[in-house]
Amino acid sequence: MLVDASCSYDVSKRQTPEMVEKGKPIGVNLAGKLLNEPGMPPRECIVVRVQQEEKVGHARAVLVETLRCRAEAITTHLGSEQPKTLLALGRLAEVLLHRGALAEAETLWRRILAAYEAQFGLEDPKTLSSLHNVAHVLKERGQWREATEMYRRAVEAKERCRGDAHLETLVSVGNLAVVLMRQGQLAEAEALQRRVLAGREDQLGSKHRKTLESLNNLALVLKSQGKLDEAEPLARRCMEGSEALLGAAHPETLISVNTLATLLEAQGKINEAEELFRRALAGSEAHLGRSHPDTLTWVYNLAGVLMKRQNFADAEPLMRRAVAGFESHLGAGHPSTLSSVRCLAKLLEATGSIAEELHGPEDLKALRSMSNVARVLIEREKFADAELLMRRALAGFEAQLGANRADTLNSVYCLALLLEATGATAEAEELFIRELNAMEELHGPDNEETRGSRRNLERFRRKHGRSAG
Repeated sequence: MLVDASCSYDVSKRQTPEMVEKGKPIGVNLAGKLLNEPGMPPRECIVVRVQQEEKVGHARAVLVETLRCRAEAITTHLGSEQPKTLLALGRLAEVLLHRGALAEAETLWRRILAAYEAQFGLEDPKTLSSLHNVAHVLKERGQWREATEMYRRAVEAKERCRGDAHLETLVSVGNLAVVLMRQGQLAEAEALQRRVLAGREDQLGSKHRKTLESLNNLALVLKSQGKLDEAEPLARRCMEGSEALLGAAHPETLISVNTLATLLEAQGKINEAEELFRRALAGSEAHLGRSHPDTLTWVYNLAGVLMKRQNFADAEPLMRRAVAGFESHLGAGHPSTLSSVRCLAKLLEATGSIAEELHGPEDLKALRSMSNVARVLIEREKFADAELLMRRALAGFEAQLGANRADTLNSVYCLALLLEATGATAEAEELFIRELNAMEELHGPDNEETRGSRRNLERFRRKHGRSAG
């Protein structure tokens, strides 16, 4: 960008008017983060103040395409393995991750990791950073086992290169603890989070944002083990420290608000929990947007509290929003999507609304809701209702989208599983074959999704003694 010098601020040398107003010193960016933290690579922050805000919004809207074009151009001119190419791909991957485009971000980070590892080896800082990024996106996609393997590799390599207590080592240790917690390995997760907290308190102090992050993570592990009385004061300390350091509306503060709210909910303190969930949701919508994964998590949490209060009228639109958002950004099989689907089905059962789902309007939103509820009914072995829902969803998707679209093929696959479970194996096989043929037509025979469909058909035939003819 070419701008007048009066509009440009290098905040390591010059405060913006907003920094002066909020008491942010030189060397701290607008979010309150130090540009040169101990043990971390140096960072720069250039602020351009533009009065015409609609142009800033437009720039944000086209950022992904701009970065994609930039990466493609650099690749064409320099080659796919050059440092500047990999930096451009990394910048694109970062923005995709922030926008919730996790599958594309994962593909880019894997490409970057492979290139750095081939050129510099596993223990080079660029390779380690890329390994961490792959693990992080796997964590965000809910692929816990593979994320665990990646984080263990990162921890071991950083321990060898930088030592057990290095701040970058502790980052990977903390992330490993998170994915272990998600898989129920709570004792190891707690030990790792305590290690991270102790290391950060020792090196950064008790009020540093990374120390506060560790307090939050340890509180979550303790909550998962039912140690609510021990977890609550940690969560309160984290929230109060974040408010003092970052402000009440900062995204990291809102995470600590959400953690405390979940603890209060688990203790039966529903009124205070609801108040905090509403605060977290409002702040997240304002700062991260309505479709950000964190925002959707707080939508889901607020809906859950309202369900406990039997306020189903307010809970239902929130839970539907959570289901649609998680499925769109994380995929139908992500744990957050499945959890929200199960809660929606529970809510519909409690209000007697499943019958309405069977006979409601056939727009795409209603069709996706039918499909989601059908999956939960399959889990509960309520096969007759599930089959009716899934067949209607499939017919609706075919009519509105066509035979080979993602929603249609997901319904084909789910109906095949349902028919297999009820013994209608002939029709089930036809549907497995249909899905495979569509995947081959769409993606080719060697695509990973196509191979997955082929494995599904082969598993079915082995189980039921059918030939491939």
